[in-house]
Amino acid sequence: METRAEILRNNRTLTELIIGIFIFDIFCQICFLLSGLFTDKVTGRLLHYSAGLWLGMILAVCAGVHMNLSISRALNFDPGTAQKIVRKDSLLRYGVILIIFGLLMVTDVISPLSTFLGLMGLKAGAYLNGAAKKILNRFIGEEELKPLLTPEEQDELYGKKNKDELSEGVKETPDENK
Repeated sequence: METRAEILRNNRTLTELIIGIFIFDIFCQICFLLSGLFTDKVTGRLLHYSAGLWLGMILAVCAGVHMNLSISRALNFDPGTAQKIVRKDSLLRYGVILIIFGLLMVTDVISPLSTFLGLMGLKAGAYLNGAAKKILNRFIGEEELKPLLTPEEQDELYGKKNKDELSEGVKETPDENK
C-alpha cells in the first residue's frame, strides 16, 4: 500500500485539480481587485474578502486531497466496507467545513461568502482540468502512464495460458450473417 506522500507525488489528476483550483481563485482575486478600483464599498473590505477567498482555496485543496486519500484507501476494501469508509470520510469533511463556516459567521473576521466562493474552486478546478493538464504538460512534460500490473502480477492474475492467448490477439470468427 502506498503512503500518503507517494499518493500525492504520483497522482497527476490531483495535481491538475489543485492547479485548477489556483487558476479559479486567482481569477476571482483579480476580479476582487478590479471591483475595488471602481467601488469604494469593496475597497474598505478588500482584505476581508480576499482573506475569505484564500481560506476557501485552502479548504478546497484540503478537501480535494482528503477525497483522494479517502478513495485510495477505500479501494483496498470490499465494496460494502469501501462505501462505509467513503461515506464516513465525506461526513467528516463536510462537518469540518460546516464548523469553519459557523465560526466565520459568528466572528465576521473573514467573509463567509468569499470563503464559499474559494471553496467552489474545488468544483471549478474539476472543470478546468483540461487547462491544468496543458499547463502541467508544458512545465513537466507528457504524462507517462505506468502499467497497472507488472508482468508477474499479470501471470498470477490471468495465468500463463490466458496471457498467451491474449497476446496472440483476437482470433477471427466466422461471420454469422453470411
